[in-house]
Amino acid sequence: MLEYVDTQFYVHGPVDILNLPSLTNTTAAIHIDSTSPLSLSLPLRTASTIELLGAIEHISLPNLTRFTHITVASTTNFNCDRFIEEISETAQIPEGGQHSIICSSVHGNSSGLSLGGKIAIGVVVPVAVLILALLVICLRRRRRRAAKGKEERRAVDQSDTPEYDSAHAPREEAVVTRSATAADEIGPPPPYSPREDANTASKTR
Repeated sequence: MLEYVDTQFYVHGPVDILNLPSLTNTTAAIHIDSTSPLSLSLPLRTASTIELLGAIEHISLPNLTRFTHITVASTTNFNCDRFIEEISETAQIPEGGQHSIICSSVHGNSSGLSLGGKIAIGVVVPVAVLILALLVICLRRRRRRAAKGKEERRAVDQSDTPEYDSAHAPREEAVVTRSATAADEIGPPPPYSPREDANTASKTR
């Protein structure tokens, strides 16, 4: 008889009956995928990961008190509501622990996914809030870095711009336009003629 499994317990195929009366405690990952209708009852008290897939019609885990993850994906009219209620009544789930149950079937019970409100909400919601908070912090840091970079570039541009110095400013050449005066309009003076000697002038008289 199988009493303990420490790594993995894997069953796949047309399973009609599965009896494991001595398997009560295990840290192995239990994976059962049945292609034929299967009603399963396991005496497990503690387990790590349990995956039950395929044509699962009924599951009974009356002694299970501790587990990490349970996944049920049935191709039959498996009642997820009842299964979750049974697990919730027997299992000892500490607050804030990393425990989850995922259950789906063709029965149409959406309450199998409402397990988050019964068991996994203490894990799923805080993780989602933490991720959102980290995203907000990252966005704020990026915005601060971008703003700081703009300020630094602006300061560098201002320091590279030369200051205006009036002493070194180019001087405009003064253009003096002299207007014509009255003397310019009259023209140059007549040529110089020497005076005759006074004695010569008196003789001609």
